[in-house]
Amino acid sequence: MAFKKVSVIGLGYIGLPTAAVLASRGIDVVGVVPVLSASEQSSG
Repeated sequence: MAFKKVSVIGLGYIGLPTAAVLASRGIDVVGVVPVLSASEQSSG
């Protein structure tokens, strides 16, 4: 199966290099960095 476009959720230690390798192989990559709202940060 060949992928033409992928989403990488989280561009940290694993996600960023993964996205870079995929992009270098000609795959369209969309990177997403989840951000918590202030109320979500204070509840945990």
